[in-house]
Amino acid sequence: AATASLSTTKMTVTAGASLAVSPNPASVGQSVTLTATVSGTNPTGTVTFKDGSATLGTAAVSGATATLVTSFSTGGTHSLTAVYGGDANNKAGGSLAVALTVLTKVNSTATLSVDRTVANANQVIYVTMGVTGSSPTGTVNLMVNNSYSVATATLSNGSAVVGLSWSGPGTFSLTTQ
Repeated sequence: AATASLSTTKMTVTAGASLAVSPNPASVGQSVTLTATVSGTNPTGTVTFKDGSATLGTAAVSGATATLVTSFSTGGTHSLTAVYGGDANNKAGGSLAVALTVLTKVNSTATLSVDRTVANANQVIYVTMGVTGSSPTGTVNLMVNNSYSVATATLSNGSAVVGLSWSGPGTFSLTTQ
């Protein structure tokens, strides 16, 4: 009679993780979603998300992904990684670092000036709208009596000029947003 022996060995796979960060760049205080995708054989367990050596949080692996939503209180470049802790079938592994740029918002002030405060009907009044801050860009809105916009202008070097005229008499309050 012939006999055979069979020997089995449990095999573990070294798992790795990739990390996606959204949005990037982000602003201070804005929610940022970190998503780790773990490779390996049906990985389970947890992923620890880090900013340099500081732990941001831990999330469970489900369907080979783990997600953490966080925010940052300081601006600058943050070096983020995802570290998979391993399980019975997969060895621990980590992701390459992803650089997240966190922008700080600069306080700004809107300014408004007019070339004259009294005008005849249909006479043009030039309104200069400005925004202070660190190289402001975008558009500004000119509002009448805080109720409706009469002009939108694109900032150039932090200011924009529009010309307005009214066909009839009245007193108007101008504001900018």
